[in-house]
Amino acid sequence: MNRQMQKSKSSSETMEEKQANLCIKVPLSWRQWWVAHSKLHGVTMTDVIIEALAEKFGVPEEL
Repeated sequence: MNRQMQKSKSSSETMEEKQANLCIKVPLSWRQWWVAHSKLHGVTMTDVIIEALAEKFGVPEEL
């Protein structure tokens, strides 16, 4: 799924569906590295995580 398509789908789902937290434990040095690189690339960590999970597992079909 390309980034543009995902962002538009994600923003429309945000309005309709209640959001939930997703928490994972990672080494602090990795998190700091990823935060720095996400800022350099102008994306949020949330966008990157959602994109990776959607690519790996897909997203559920609308009910």
